Amino acid sequence: MMPCAGGCDQIQAALMCNQQISQCYAVFFPALLLCLRVFGGGKTVQEKQWWLLVVLLQPAALLIDHGHFQYNNISLGFAVRHHCLP
Repeated sequence: MMPCAGGCDQIQAALMCNQQISQCYAVFFPALLLCLRVFGGGKTVQEKQWWLLVVLLQPAALLIDHGHFQYNNISLGFAVRHHCLP
């Protein structure tokens, strides 16, 4: 884990990282699975897994634990969930 640019200690950096990961598991990943379920009706399981991998590994969606970019995936998760709900 890289040290914080703002001078925070290792405990604060670990807390930010763990908070980001837990929020992504709570909001972003379920929203992606819902989107695949809604829009991937005719696709095979292999195609759905491929698209999930492509979305999760794109650079804009990688987990970033910097203070400024910490909640990007949370906002993206809310937007995707809103778009996929009827």
